Amino acid sequence: PSQGRRYERMWKGLGYTPVSRATPLHELCIPERQGFPIARELLRKIASLEPTELVMHVFSNGGGFNYLQVRAVLEEDEEFARLRRALKGLVFDSMPSLRLHPIALVI
Repeated sequence: PSQGRRYERMWKGLGYTPVSRATPLHELCIPERQGFPIARELLRKIASLEPTELVMHVFSNGGGFNYLQVRAVLEEDEEFARLRRALKGLVFDSMPSLRLHPIALVI
């Protein structure tokens, strides 16, 4: 949480409106058939701000799992089509990797 506030200030200084959520890992282990309620709640909160550009900054395992659920909802639910188009960037911060290589993700 204190680390998150630091980055909230950074993004705000860059002209973005930060929306943050610290989700315990056990809350993210809800089966897909339940529709990813945490991801939907977060996306509705973001949508209420009517952003034209969206950058996601995710931390560690919990942030990675949260992002995967958010991305699944963005891809399949037309309610969030505007957010899907607004997504301009993604920052993976402190994400674990199985490889000991400086570049663990190639997009």
